[in-house]
This record gives sequence, structure tokens and C-alpha cells, in this order.
Amino acid sequence: MARIIALAGAILAIWGTVVAWDIQDPYEGAVRSDSQQVGTCHEFQTEFEASSLSDVAPPVPCDQPHQTETYLVGELPEDAGTVDGERPGREATVALTRELCDGSQLAAYLGAEYYDEHWFVAAWPRVPTPQEWARGERMYRCDVSPSAEGQLPTMAQSMKDILRTRAGDDFRRCFDAVGVAVPCSREHVAESVRSWVPIPGDVDPAAIPQEWAERSCTPIVSEFLGRDVRRTDYRIQAVAYPDVTPAVAQCRLLVPAGAQPIIGSLSTTIREGEA
Repeated sequence: MARIIALAGAILAIWGTVVAWDIQDPYEGAVRSDSQQVGTCHEFQTEFEASSLSDVAPPVPCDQPHQTETYLVGELPEDAGTVDGERPGREATVALTRELCDGSQLAAYLGAEYYDEHWFVAAWPRVPTPQEWARGERMYRCDVSPSAEGQLPTMAQSMKDILRTRAGDDFRRCFDAVGVAVPCSREHVAESVRSWVPIPGDVDPAAIPQEWAERSCTPIVSEFLGRDVRRTDYRIQAVAYPDVTPAVAQCRLLVPAGAQPIIGSLSTTIREGEA
């Protein structure tokens, strides 16, 4: 959930300073907001279309080039508008994204298991056009897209259940040899596991003992892998987040000692019997 909250705040930065959010939206009336459906994909020809608050353009097949995919459709709460009932502006819509474009819904759409950490994705809110809003329409949708600094990447496949395939490695968080977060489809030596393990008061977050890390993370990492990690050559690491109160650690899975960087999710590799 923390990831989608951060992404919601970053939406405005993907295209730089957005000035088109409150201008009349393109394709007015082409596809009503109350007709939007989960699983549809959307192509944008211009920066204006991508950054607009609304999108009522006809969807495109997900096997054709597109930038976003709808994973959630719902109805806005009665108090979603401004004090005088006007359509929410861009800041209010981003705030609504944090609340309504639920991270668990996104994880389920991507096909994530409990300990799968989806990363390198962005959430986009879409609300009714000004004309629809004036008529009382309150449907909204949440779109997902790959995230990349300064651009909105184009895909030609659906992101539905993508984490269950090798293509999903693009949306898992791994770490290279110097600790920089990279997609698991790139060379890496460690993979992040979705986990938050409380650090007891007698454990120094700045120097977590390996014994504690293994005791705390072995069950989590083993479930993530689908087999007992102690029966593999892979290693466990616990990384502290001391700024969180109370302090917690996240479990990571490391390649065997002395091994070269690998490409591909460790969980997928092991589950497919390749390691």
C-alpha cells in the first residue's frame, strides 16, 4: 500500500507540471464514464490526453500499443467534490487515488501472491468529465501503467496476472550489486520480499544480527519461494527501516555467496525448478 501512495503523489511529476488537468477533456461523450470496465486498455496520442483528469476515449485491445490498463472501477463517495460540489481538481483527485485506488486491488489484478512485492508501476485516477459531473455522474476508474522517470511507457500486452509470468519480472523490485533498486528483469543480486518484520528493542536496526534475520525471515522467504530456503544455496537478509516507528525490517533473498548477478525473479526461477 505504501508503494501506491507514493506513486499517487508522483503522478503529477511523470509528465512534468501538468496544466491540462482542468481543461475540457478530449473525446467528450465517446465512452461514458459509467460504461468503463475493468480490463480495458487505453492509448494516448498526446501528453494532454495522458495527463487529463478524465478519459472517455474508446479503449484499445490490450495486445495493441497502449499506456494504461483499468484495474478498478467504482463510485465516488458523496463528499468527493469540493465544498460547493464542484468536480475535484487535480490535487483532490490525487488524494482520492491514495484512498480509492487500493493497493490490494492492484496487487490482486497483477496476480501477486501474498509476499510478492509489485513495483515499477504507477496508478492513474480518472473521474467524470466536467459535463458528466454536472449531470451527477460519480463513477471513477483506476488505471495502472509501467512507471518510468519522465515518461509513460507503451505496452502491447495486458498486465492482468502478469506477476505470474516471466514478463512480471519487469514489475518486481530487485537490487544490483551496489544496492540500487532495479526491475528483476535486469541483472541483480537480491530480491525484495513483501514483508514487515518488527525489530525488538534488543536488536540494533543498524546492525541486525544474521541469526535474527534468518530466524525472522526464513518462514516468509520460504513461502515466497515455494520451498524451504534452507534447502537452497540462496541466502537471507533483513534490511531495517529505522525511520518507521516502531522499527521494522524487510526480508530480502540473496543469490548464493560468490555467485554472479542473475536475471529474473528468484521466486519464479526456483518455482520452475531451474535452481
